[in-house]
Amino acid sequence: ELEEAASVHPAVKESAAVAVIEGGEGVDRLVLFVVLRPSAATAADVPTLKKELQALVSKRLNPLFKIHEVVLVDALPRTASNKVMRRELRRAYRAGA
Repeated sequence: ELEEAASVHPAVKESAAVAVIEGGEGVDRLVLFVVLRPSAATAADVPTLKKELQALVSKRLNPLFKIHEVVLVDALPRTASNKVMRRELRRAYRAGA
């Protein structure tokens, strides 16, 4: 549902929402991995994109869902059956954090 809400944004080609626990314990943080459309803005606009996506999620789903971070990626990792590999996204996020 989070990805459906994000896909309404004109700059978003596809997205994947992942819950990440910092340091292995504590509260889950919502990280949204986004593939931009070719005609979309550059990485410099990530803070604006995050605000706009947060507004969409709050309006369409629940204002209690808070996006911790938006991470731009070239493509989402997929299995042979074309499912998004969220564990790979979570691993990459933790490695970069």
